[in-house]
Parts: sequence; C-alpha cells; structure tokens
Amino acid sequence: MSGRRPNRLRRTPAALVLLVLIACSVSPLGVSRDELRDAETRWRLSAIASYDFVVQRGCFCGPAVTRPVTAQVRDGAFAALVYADSGTAADTSLFTDVLTVDRLHGLIERALAQSPAAFSAVYDPFFGYPTRLVVDPNAAIADDELTITVTGFTRR
Repeated sequence: MSGRRPNRLRRTPAALVLLVLIACSVSPLGVSRDELRDAETRWRLSAIASYDFVVQRGCFCGPAVTRPVTAQVRDGAFAALVYADSGTAADTSLFTDVLTVDRLHGLIERALAQSPAAFSAVYDPFFGYPTRLVVDPNAAIADDELTITVTGFTRR
C-alpha cells in the first residue's frame, strides 16, 4: 500500500450520479404544472358549459370569506353566488378567483408561478375540475396558507 487514499468520485457508480442528476431536475412544481395541464385538457374536452359547485376557502380570513358558497355558471359564464348554508347572496368581490372552473385553474396557475413552499392540488379524474388545493406561499410566514375545497359539482 502506498498510503494513497482512493478517489471516491472514481468509485461512484455512474448510475448513481445519473440518478441524482435526474432527481434534481424533476421539480415537484413541474409535475404539478403537468397535472394542471392534464386537468385543463379534461375540463375543455368535457365541454360542460352550465354547472354548479360548492367552494370553501380555508385561510386566516374572516367568516364572510371562509363560509362555503355555491357558484352557478351558465353557458360558460358566472351567473350567481350564494352562501351554501343560507342561500343569501355572497359578495362576488371576495370570491373572484373561484367563481368558475376556469378561474380556479387560473388561481392554481398563479400559485404555481410563485414557486410556493408547499403545494398540493387534486382534480376530478374524469372532468378535471379542481377538488382540493393547498398552498403555502412561504414556509417562514405564519397564517399565509390557503386551502380551497370544491364539492357538490353538478352539471346543469
């Protein structure tokens, strides 16, 4: 033995190096963007123009914003918004990003563009509308998390 230490880099299998490079190149947000594109395609192909759904926002916000609301869309355009628990009209200015499926998709796109600390989205497997969205824009900031839940989707 010459007392020389072996070069560990030369002994590292090429497959391991390749695996590390691939893992570093596949971003979870990139996968999320692909899932969003797939969901948007399913939604477009469904050609559903009139529908209702209940949407509820979870956030560090007041009750006017976190109560579940029923959105009504007719012929592709937002038609009405009421609180699901009372049937009274809701202030649409508080819900502009969630009034239609297209707007929900846009909200998800904007959230992804901000490279959030945490992100999760679930879509209806057949129609592609979002059923759940969880976003934490910044892990260092408390109470900035957002959750959107969509239930009761009904074609009209």
